[in-house]
Amino acid sequence: MKRVALMGAFLGILLAAEAGWASSTCTTTHDLQAVANTRALIKETCDCANAITDGLYKKCALTVANDEVTAQRLPRECRKIVIKCAAKSICGRPIGYHPCCRTNRLGKSLCKITTPEKCQSGPGGSHCVSLDKESCCDACQGNGICSPSGAFLDSPQ
Repeated sequence: MKRVALMGAFLGILLAAEAGWASSTCTTTHDLQAVANTRALIKETCDCANAITDGLYKKCALTVANDEVTAQRLPRECRKIVIKCAAKSICGRPIGYHPCCRTNRLGKSLCKITTPEKCQSGPGGSHCVSLDKESCCDACQGNGICSPSGAFLDSPQ
């Protein structure tokens, strides 16, 4: 019994330490360029318009991102951003789904893929639907405003 408790404590410490190691962020100019390059490669490799399901599109995007990490062209800590952008895209979803940029009354910005009629914010918030962007990563500026330029909204968490 002591052995199991000791192993549990050791694993807890190991996992906590690993979470700390993984907390480095993807913020340098080089990192952000690697993210942009990988996203462009995903766009080239994974057919968004003809993706049968969003799951198959995400699987393709994950394969490309993992290959870029293995080739050391994408830092491992930036992989999550690339995958998040693919997961929050219209690729493989039914026609009529678009990024919905929302900001709540406290100023927290969120984005999800939904139909325009379901894109709503709560009381005191604001929202918009981006009809020309494929991903939430490109669609929102914050404050419920859709981006004409393709700026990142969500911080990489």
